[in-house]
Amino acid sequence: MGADTITFGTGVTGTINLNAALPTVISEITITGPGPGADLLTINSANDDAFIVDFDSTANVGGNLTLALLTVSTSDMWSAISIYGGSYDPGDGGAWLGVPSYLTLNESILRNNDSGIRTGSGAHITINRSTLTDNGQGVYFGYINSENPTTSVITNSTLTTNGVGVAFSPNSTGTITNSTISANTMAGLFFSAALPSLRAEESAASVAAPGPVAQAMSGVATLGNTILANAVPNSAVNCGKRQFDTPDTIKITDLGNNLADDYTCFPGGTNNDQVVAPGAAGLDSAGLQDHGGPTPTIALLATSPAVDTANASLCAQTGTGMVNNVDQRAISRPQQAVCDIGAFELRYANLTTSTAGTGTGTVTPNGSSRYSAESGATSASVSAAPAAGSVFSGWTLDGAPAGTANPITVVMSVDHTLVANFTLSTGGMLVNLTTTVEGSGTVTPSGTTAYAPGTEVNLSATAAPGYRFVGWVVDGGATDIAHILQKDGWYNPNLTITMNAPHTISAKFMSDVAFCDVDASTTYLHAIQELAARGIIKGYVNGCYGPNDPVMRAQLAAILVRTFEWQNQPSANVFTDQGSIDNELWHAIGILTAKGIAQGYGDGTFRPTEPVSHAQAISLITRSMVSEGYWQQQAADPALYGGVLNGTGHEADVTTYVHYVGHQIPGATAGQSWTDWNTPAARQWIAQVFWLALDSHFNVDRVP
Repeated sequence: MGADTITFGTGVTGTINLNAALPTVISEITITGPGPGADLLTINSANDDAFIVDFDSTANVGGNLTLALLTVSTSDMWSAISIYGGSYDPGDGGAWLGVPSYLTLNESILRNNDSGIRTGSGAHITINRSTLTDNGQGVYFGYINSENPTTSVITNSTLTTNGVGVAFSPNSTGTITNSTISANTMAGLFFSAALPSLRAEESAASVAAPGPVAQAMSGVATLGNTILANAVPNSAVNCGKRQFDTPDTIKITDLGNNLADDYTCFPGGTNNDQVVAPGAAGLDSAGLQDHGGPTPTIALLATSPAVDTANASLCAQTGTGMVNNVDQRAISRPQQAVCDIGAFELRYANLTTSTAGTGTGTVTPNGSSRYSAESGATSASVSAAPAAGSVFSGWTLDGAPAGTANPITVVMSVDHTLVANFTLSTGGMLVNLTTTVEGSGTVTPSGTTAYAPGTEVNLSATAAPGYRFVGWVVDGGATDIAHILQKDGWYNPNLTITMNAPHTISAKFMSDVAFCDVDASTTYLHAIQELAARGIIKGYVNGCYGPNDPVMRAQLAAILVRTFEWQNQPSANVFTDQGSIDNELWHAIGILTAKGIAQGYGDGTFRPTEPVSHAQAISLITRSMVSEGYWQQQAADPALYGGVLNGTGHEADVTTYVHYVGHQIPGATAGQSWTDWNTPAARQWIAQVFWLALDSHFNVDRVP
């Protein structure tokens, strides 16, 4: 027989009864059902094995059979598929393969057979996204000689309600990944050190009892991401052996992340394996059902320990015989953060519950809960219980009112957010919010207002003409630097506070400062206005600012001391060149020196009257922000601005400044040399870089 492909059209459904054996497969044959379900077309054999794969001694090759989208069944004592090669043994209802033959079973069902698949030596079997159920043995490795071992790969498949899921004989190996082996009446996996005899009359004792007699090497099962569970109580185990085989007959190579409900397969606690109490694997008690996809499956419960606990790398492996990031139904894996153990990937939905309103109470379940979102999704029952002094006032589901039924039922086909609302009953306690204003402006709400505990209150501040909002002061002591910097933030005139206790909040406004030489054409107008309003920078006695004038080194020291209110800090001025500088400026230099901010020159001078350079200004500002704990010093970037700063002592300071401000220094260009780093800095340029530094920290509201 030559290679051939048989594909049944969509109109071919029902059962094909075989009254005689089909031709033996000794070449490459592919048979595909009409789909999309494997149960639309059944091939039933009443008198013989439905398919036999044999060794072609003339061509010296084995047969190669691929079945897809089919259900295959036979009368008792026959196999759905028997595969054998050069040595043939017609006894016991089937034939066995010598060397080498191949079987691929895709998206198919083997049901009601003595053996779903029966092999001898040299068989190579691939089972993918298929179901083997109600067979004497799902897969039965018969006699296998050491010269021609048998291999199998079982992926994304379900073996359930068989006598034995897979029976391993000596020299047989099987890799089982992301499969569910459940509710088999004798053993999920059965190992024997000689040719097994698996008949219904073999008792549970013969499967599970230890035997003292040494036997030959048994087969080996390699397991990963697989469930072995729900073996029939009092008569079966998940992994069993013959009565007279030694305990080490059960041989498993553990890829990890398996789940079992007895200790017959592995001890648990290693390789991320889980062993749970009998019946606690979290499989749907309805058993094998149509959950979509070509073959029936056993669903996971949302509470199953198999959910989100598989080995992600096994799920992601691609190729023939691999999981390929899908489950038995072709549902994508993972559905959440991590894929599930077994053949079934649960589609689930999260319910997040919380409480709100002027009153208090509890909601059950509270927080985040998980529910199955499979067909006929789970309904969640949620109840609300008000605390003393409060009443339940209704539900908000996904942002919309959802009535007052208590408990409420939520169908969990998708994620939902559910809020239980409570209001204060008569006589409930209230807490006061008092708002005030510093400067000229308004705040809403104003005055003192009583609120129920837990209420969120939105405040807004509006400056009067000629004033600007500069920050919030919460509960009196929240100012970080009196009248200048506000610990609670200055950027957003809108503030939300939760009234779990009484609060006093002040909106702070300062008057705009006009300079004779500052207008809309001034490059750094905004920075000058913000700092001048806060009293950080000042103009000349003639009412002008001099935006392009240089700044003396001593003047910048005084600005920093005034801004951070360090006037009463220790001073350690070690420099020798006070000259004509007044005592206030000289004291400011000493304070910066004591803090390690001002370092001077190698000759022991500070040169207070010299213009501060661009790089010097950045260093003094950066070190001040670090000293106050607003920034953390960063390691120097030697490539910054083409390395022009390397060896100047400013490298780390400039790197830190750029890191926190989030963009380049005004006037410098990223990736290029900073050409004027050592030239005098103008007053408006210093205003800009100082404002950017302060605003990088204080533009976030920090309300308790």
